Amino acid sequence: MRLDSQRVTTPGFVVWLAILGIVAGVSMPLVAEDFDHVHLTAPDMLEAATWYQELFGGKLGKSGPFDAVYYGNDILKVREGEPTSGSGATSLDHIGFSVPDVAATLEQCEAAGGKVVGAARHVEAAGFTFGFCEDPWGTRIEVIDDMDHGGAPGLHHVHVFSDDAVATAAWYAEQFGGDVVPFKGLPPLHSILYDNRGDETWLIVNQVPGDRTGTDGTVVDHIGWHTTEYDSWLERLRAGRVKFVEEPRVLDAGHRIAFIEGPNGTKIELVELLEGGTP
Repeated sequence: MRLDSQRVTTPGFVVWLAILGIVAGVSMPLVAEDFDHVHLTAPDMLEAATWYQELFGGKLGKSGPFDAVYYGNDILKVREGEPTSGSGATSLDHIGFSVPDVAATLEQCEAAGGKVVGAARHVEAAGFTFGFCEDPWGTRIEVIDDMDHGGAPGLHHVHVFSDDAVATAAWYAEQFGGDVVPFKGLPPLHSILYDNRGDETWLIVNQVPGDRTGTDGTVVDHIGWHTTEYDSWLERLRAGRVKFVEEPRVLDAGHRIAFIEGPNGTKIELVELLEGGTP
């Protein structure tokens, strides 16, 4: 639904403003696919979904067998399990929510059993304030007062860390469409804005040295896109030698799903919304 700032944590956190360049010449399909969801892992699905709904709003519900929070057409889903790790060491470092008051949201996160891992900071050049907290299960969350692209509150972005940000952003643009642009004019933030039937979510990639672990089984298990041209989409991905880690199957009356592996081991779900089903 919105956009994100860049940062990394050492003992504290730093806004990455090094000039990394703007992606050019990205190959992409003519039409971008629709961003669908973020899928978390937690021991109690309903408890985790309720935690997010109470902090960031949205509508609590079900998506197939999973407890979920709907932010318009974007979905945060939770599957039951014990996460193998938090998100901070993985290729999908954090997720982002747009909020009207960053400092107040950080306080609310801590009061709800999370913890603040980066105090509110203002980026004057880009005109936004952001900060970081962590949910009780280890998901890093960026909160940002970006009111563009639909307003707050809502699911704003997913943030991928890579040792080759240009190639990683180009890979997402090739597989799922969209234009790679610097978020808020900040060149280190290689970003693609995905529309989901009127709701918008950013995918942001930035350069971070060192290896990152994959996401399978971690607290942010995977992210997902959906399409109405499912079979041709899968054929195109196979032709591009994308690695499938789970072949297509019918999940329930509303969904057919498959899984692929993205750069640095990010697990990605490919969703078909079946006729007559619900998201």
